[in-house]
Amino acid sequence: MESDLKKRIEALRMEAEEQTRKGQLDRAAQIQFGELPRLEEELKRMTDTQNGTHKASEIIEVRIRGLMMDPSTSMPIVVLKDVASETVMPIWLGIFEANSIALEIEKVAAPRPMPGWNVLLFQNLRMTPFTRPCGFSRGMSPWF
Repeated sequence: MESDLKKRIEALRMEAEEQTRKGQLDRAAQIQFGELPRLEEELKRMTDTQNGTHKASEIIEVRIRGLMMDPSTSMPIVVLKDVASETVMPIWLGIFEANSIALEIEKVAAPRPMPGWNVLLFQNLRMTPFTRPCGFSRGMSPWF
């Protein structure tokens, strides 16, 4: 599939040059500024997917691999694992945030909202940014 896409891109480049020589500038512009960028972006997406790389703006689903203490700094670390690959990422946290995450992992009900819930909601061990200022989705909190 990738080789077919590369062949199509090369054929379009040659056609754009040919149309320019013939004076068919409308068709050449349509190829150069419409069809080629679209196919090149598709090829880049296909290559990135095969290589396991992601764009900076792309949302990457992760799961919690573990929650542990850094032996040298005595700070909690949450280790996240990319669902689509074997990539892991450690994030150093504060004590209160780590406690909130640990309670959620263990499914322990807290008597009140815990610190750190205003940053991330761990729902089925999947990170979701909040959309409401209070930090809870509709129906999630018994206090609202």
